Formats: sequence, C-alpha cells, structure tokens
Amino acid sequence: MERMFRLLGAAVLWSLALVSLVTLLMMTPAVQRWAAGILGDLASDRLGVEVRMDKVMLRPFGPIEIGKVFIGDLNGDTLIAVDDLRITGLRIRSRKHLVQASRLDLKGARFALAKDSGEHHSNLTRLLNSLTPSDTSQQGSDWKVRCSSFAIEDLHFSFHDGNVERQTFGVDFDHVDVTHAKVVGHQFSVRGDTIRAHLETLSLLEHSGLHLVQLGGAAIVCGKGISIDQMVLRTPETDVRGTLLFSMENWGDMNDFINKVDMRLDLDSSRLEFADIAFFAPGLEGVRFPINVSGRIRGTVAELKGRGMSIGFGDRSFFKGNAELSGLPDVDNTFMLLDIAELRTDLQDIQMIPVPPFVDGGKLRLPPEVRSLGEIRFEGSFTGFTRSFTAYGRSLTALGAIRTDISYERVSVDKPFALSGRIATDGFRLGPLLDVPQLGEVAANIRIQGSGPTLGSMKADLEGVIPKLSYGAISLSGIKANGRIEPGRFNGRLRVVDEYLVMDFEGLADLSGQWPLVDFSAYVQHADLGALGITSVKDYNTLSVLLEAEGRLSPDSLLGMVKMNDISYCNEDGEHALGDVLLTSGRRDGENLLTLVSTFAEGEVHGEFLPTLLPQAIGSVLYSVFPVLRDEVEYELEEQRFTFRIVALGTADVLHLFAPGSSIDSGSVFTGWLDSRTFDIGFSAEMPGVSLGKLRANNISVVADKTLDVLAFSVKSERQVWKDSIWFSGTSLSGKAYQDELTFELGWDDSNSGTNGDLNVHGEVRGLQALTLDLLPSQLYFGRGNWMTAEPVRFEIDSSTVQVDSLMLINGKQWILFDGTVSRDPTAFLAIELANVSLSN
Repeated sequence: MERMFRLLGAAVLWSLALVSLVTLLMMTPAVQRWAAGILGDLASDRLGVEVRMDKVMLRPFGPIEIGKVFIGDLNGDTLIAVDDLRITGLRIRSRKHLVQASRLDLKGARFALAKDSGEHHSNLTRLLNSLTPSDTSQQGSDWKVRCSSFAIEDLHFSFHDGNVERQTFGVDFDHVDVTHAKVVGHQFSVRGDTIRAHLETLSLLEHSGLHLVQLGGAAIVCGKGISIDQMVLRTPETDVRGTLLFSMENWGDMNDFINKVDMRLDLDSSRLEFADIAFFAPGLEGVRFPINVSGRIRGTVAELKGRGMSIGFGDRSFFKGNAELSGLPDVDNTFMLLDIAELRTDLQDIQMIPVPPFVDGGKLRLPPEVRSLGEIRFEGSFTGFTRSFTAYGRSLTALGAIRTDISYERVSVDKPFALSGRIATDGFRLGPLLDVPQLGEVAANIRIQGSGPTLGSMKADLEGVIPKLSYGAISLSGIKANGRIEPGRFNGRLRVVDEYLVMDFEGLADLSGQWPLVDFSAYVQHADLGALGITSVKDYNTLSVLLEAEGRLSPDSLLGMVKMNDISYCNEDGEHALGDVLLTSGRRDGENLLTLVSTFAEGEVHGEFLPTLLPQAIGSVLYSVFPVLRDEVEYELEEQRFTFRIVALGTADVLHLFAPGSSIDSGSVFTGWLDSRTFDIGFSAEMPGVSLGKLRANNISVVADKTLDVLAFSVKSERQVWKDSIWFSGTSLSGKAYQDELTFELGWDDSNSGTNGDLNVHGEVRGLQALTLDLLPSQLYFGRGNWMTAEPVRFEIDSSTVQVDSLMLINGKQWILFDGTVSRDPTAFLAIELANVSLSN
C-alpha cells in the first residue's frame, strides 16, 4: 500500500513537472512560433484555406493568446485578420455544441466579407459550406457561443456585393465599410442567426460619413431585426435615449429602410438630427434639421405614427400631441394627421423647415404677412399636406385670437392658394396681415372662400356677421356681410346697425384705384359724420340720404352718375332738409359735360374741367397779370378749358350750414369760363338778392374778366339794407390791373341819412403779400359837409403790417390826421390828431 502511494505521488509530481515544463516552453517565442505553425497547418488542412498565426500561448489556468492571425477565403483573399486575440476561460463542449469564454479581447481585427460578381453567397458562407458534411442529417443542433465580457478595439469590417452597384449617398448595406470600430460589453451570446449582447459602447465610422459616437444598451440582432433596450445612441449631433426595435423580413430589407423596416421607438428626452436619418433614407440627402423629441413612434418611415409626442424645433417652436405621417421622406407629398394638444411657432422658425430637394438648401416659404402674427399658438387638428390641408382649432397670435375650420390648398409656392371654411374671432387686428395700416381690430364670424398669391391680394366670397370693425379712428359694430371682397373692393350686400352708422348697402364699391369705381345703392339712415371721421366738426352732426352711384367717382374725371335723394342733415341748430342732388357726366359736341340737378341749384360745366387743380389754375392766371409775381405762376398747367352756368334755386338750407342766415335768391345766375392755355378767365353773376345775416343786398351784378395782360372787374348793387333801417344805394366797386399797377374806385350814391362817397385808389403790387396803395383826392359826404383828402395818401401793406403816411381828412375847419403803423408789433403805433371836429359828425 505504501509503495502504491509512493508511485501515485511520483506520478503526480512528474505530471506537474511536465505541465510546468510545457508551460515554460510555451512562454518562449520559439515554442510559440512552432505551436502557431503547427496549429496553422492543421487549420489550413482542415479548412482548405490559408491559415497563419505568428504566436500561440496556451496556459493551463490562464488566457489563451494568439497573435497575428490570418484566415483567407477560398479565393486566397483576406477573410479575417487579427493582430491580437486573447481568450480567458475558454471551454468547448462538443456534445452540447457549446463554446464558452469568460473574457474575449480583440485588437486590430479585420473582417472582410464579400460577395463576388455572379456569386449568390458571400466568401464566408462559401467557406462554411465547403466544411459542411455531405450527410447533413448528422449535423445536430446549432452551436452556441457565450462570452461573459468582451472588448474589441480598432475593428475594420467591410462587406461588398459585386452584384450590386454602389449607392452615391447614405449607408449602403450592400457596400459597408466600417473603420475604427470599438465594441465593449458583456453577456455576449450567439445561437443560430441570433446575437445577443449588453453593449456598453459601440462606436464606428462608416465610409458614407456616418459617425456613431456611442451605441449602448441590451441588444439583440437576428435575421428578423434589431432591438435595443435601455438604448443610448449618440452621433456628433444626435443624442437619442429610449427603446428601439427594427423589424424586417431579412437583412435585404435594410436597403429599403424607408418602406420595409418597421420601427418601434419609445424615446425619452432626445435630440435627433435628420441629417443622421438621411444616411438610412437617401431621399433626405442634404437635409439638416435638428429636433428635440420624446414619445412613442411606430411604423415605417413611409407610414409613421407617433403617440404622446413632444417635438421642439427652431429657437422657440414645439409640438405636443399625436401624429400620423404617410409619405415621408417626400415632405411635399406627405399626408399628415395631427392631433395637436399645443403648437407654438413663428415665421422665423417655420421658414427654417427644409423642403425637397434638400440638396438645394430650400426652406419652407409662407406669405410674408405671416410675420406680423408673431408667435403663433394653436390647438386643434391638422389634416392634409403642407400644400393642401384642413386646420380646425384655436390660434393665438400677436394680432389676436382666431378660431378656424379652414381648408388651404396651394399647388406650389409660385401659384395662388385657395382658402375655404369658417373663421371666427372676438378681436383680431387684420390690418397688418392684409398690409392695410388703417384697418384695425375686427370681430367676426364668417364663412369664407377665396384665393390669391398672398393674403393681402386674396379674393374671397364671404358671408357672416362682423360685430366689430375698426378703420382708422372709426369703429363700427352690427355688420352683416354677404358678397365678394378683394383688395380694396367689395361687391355684395352689407348691413350696418351701429351707434354711429345705420346703413344698407348693395352693389359694388371698388376702392383699389386712385378713385372709387362704384355701382351701388345705399340707404344711409344715420351717419354721425364727426364720429366717422368724415368731418372735423366735433359737435353733433349727422346725415341721412338715399344714395345711388354708378361709374368712377373722380372729382377731376367723374364718369357716371351720383344720385342723392331725401338728404337730411342734422346738427345742434336742428334738422335741415337739403332735398335731392343728381350729378351726371357725359359728352356734348365732342366735349365733357358735367350736369347738376338739385333742390338748391341747377348747372352745367362744359369742357375740360379739373376741380382739384382749379385753385392752382385760377391763382396762376391771376398772378400772371403782375410781372413781379412771375415766380408764383405755374406755366405747365394741366389743360382746363371750360364754360359753366349755374342757376340758384332754394339755397337757404344749404348755405345756412356754412354761414347761418345767409341765402342767394332763386333765379340768380352765375356764368364763367377758364382757358389755362391762354391764361384767360371770366366770371359774371346776376343776383336778384343776397342775404348775409342782418345784411340784405338787392340787384347785384358782378363782372370779372382777364384777357391778355389786363384784369378788369366790377361789382354793383342797387340797394343794401342793414337791420331794415339803415340802407345804402348805388354802391359800386370797379377797377383794373395791368403791369403791376392796380386802380379802382369805390362809391355809393345815397343812404338813409343822405350820405355818399367816392374813393379813388392807385396801387402797385410789389410781392405776393406786399402792396402800395395811394389814395387819390376823394370825398366822403356824411350829411354835415364833405370830408376830402387834399393830397394823395400812401398806404404801405406788407403781410400783416399797414403803414399810413399822413392821411388827413378835411371838412372846412375840421380835420383829422392819421399817421403811423397798424401792426402786431406792440411797440408800433398809429397816431391820430383832431382839430375843431364837431361831435355831431
């Protein structure tokens, strides 16, 4: 027994010594190279391809190290090359078809997978097929590979299919070339075509330009898809966190990622750059659009659904809600169904959204008026395409809140859009949006159907109510509209019931041109002219009228007809019935004819007549008489050559509005003419009587005529009465102007107190507001002798200053002297001297 123990002990010692010796020998380079050569030759014979190893280090209780491994394919090209391979805890259990290791370290690996032109299988598949026994019934179950932890550094993986042309952009799964890959993780296993691993990090560069900084999580890869739980995916501009699942029929589906790869993404707060998605969806080539996103995403890129989504883009924009998109990545043809819990954006952010073709760098374009909306908030639903959609919900903008059920359609950015549906608002500033500054806040509930290249030039049919409309200083309420509206143009029915305006309107009003073009009838029951900004009068003044108009309402070229019936004007003095007015334009003898028929006057103007330019024309004609005023004359006048005749009828009610108590007797006739080419003008008036307050003048005759360089004028009145007791008769004023000189005579024949007078004046025009007048010897009879001027008296008039040079009135021994200045200057004075003047005068 003792001997047996000795023999057993000796065997153990020899075994340990042999193992130690072998271990020591395997640590020497020569033995490592010898062992590598033996193993390489055995593998080459077994595989039928070249296999080389520079060193093999086997340790009974340590890691296995293999250096400079080369495995060729059947063509003699590189299949696998490894600089350094270290395996710890390797166990091979052939009966269970199981390979296990506790640790795998791989450095400087090259895996070159390829499919030659005309071949259906890759070089790896062909090699494995060459090793497959002919009796496949004896293959048994799939081998399983397990590794507790692994670290792969500087991996270069490639796959090239010689049967398929390379893509010009994006990750081409038929031509993959990954460099500088690093893979670190644990719990690695392979069974059949399924690979599982918990990735701590996966980073790589792909020849397409894709740079994966980090991919981590519990990953499963098989022929049916990829899943990553607790995913972290980072590129230089993307940081995505959550859970990912790609499902497909086979790996070939990755070449049609957009349509064939079904996605399930549950994203936490993540940042996604669409340029990274473009590597897998070549239709997005050139896109650059980062978004912040969280939520649940399902479906393919072409048929995508999002639930509980939160998306932020631009500087201020974000979306919360659910979305369904069909047609990506073709944004123009993508159908969208958006259930919007909240959307915030503005024109600056919207115009950063890229549009195809993305390589051109184009951005989404909206009408420029949208800028005035400022930040836009919307909640509701959006259905359709970017060019054709229906928006239902409530919007809040810088111009006000608005509720919409609107359909929008635009074929392309250079074509008009169509808009239809219903719009309602309690208060919206429409002017900035339509580029009409005078248009203020509007409250409305209307149905609209319109089109146009921009909102400001849109033409639309509308029907509804407008509870409030502000235009300039005017604010109206109670408006009902039914008609067609265009920029500056309305054609339809309009009813207004407001504190300041009660009106029924039907017809056309086109205000788009310089002058209105109209064809309408309107019954204005009540119009507060001051409140509506029509007049500057602040006191109470209102108008009611039945108005019909047709044609162009230009004061210089009226073309058509304006008819006003039952005109009633009311102010603090009471109500004034002004009657009717009919103003028409036409032609007679080949010239323009303007005709007035009214309750207070009848008349006509025949020829070229421009009322707005008339003051300038009259002024230039009169100034042309005086050479000193030549700089005030406008010689290049618009041609005016007309005659006119007006007959006064009942004028009291009309003139009372401008001068209370004034009137011109019926039958008074006013005629005249003007020729701007010859600078000639004429005017005459024959009036049976004129009243102005408490003054009454009878049988008045007025004549004025400017021909060539001479202006002559005369005003005569048979009798004037003041307060029924004071009267004058035979009053006349006549004179002429020529070459800066002015002469006129003023006098009267008799009065209730027997007075009379005769004044002769000679003057010189020295400027537009400068005049010299010489009072020639004259006399004034006041019933107690004649008051006369002995010598000429000069008056110097300059603007608001009148200087009198020794005006002496003499009546026998009585005399009065005026000398000095009448001026706004408080230091100037007028001296008055009297001698022997009887107070009875």
